[in-house]
Amino acid sequence: MSRPLKVGEAIKRALTDIIKEEVLGPDLEGTSVIISEVKATPDLKSAFVYILPMIGSKLNTTNFLVLMNNYTPKIRKLL
Repeated sequence: MSRPLKVGEAIKRALTDIIKEEVLGPDLEGTSVIISEVKATPDLKSAFVYILPMIGSKLNTTNFLVLMNNYTPKIRKLL
């Protein structure tokens, strides 16, 4: 397994915990989150996170992504 893949998996596990424990507030209550993939760049300076709400969540995809973008600074700090 390559290093970027290992780092991506570690980030994915950490993000799952952060979102469950820190981010899911009143705005995202009743919304389950799927982190489908995290792709780290070869130099490990950045990563791309693919995240969506589960089907049946009270938020549609557009509203969910807007809220997650608002939480991005907090998530980066905790990560």
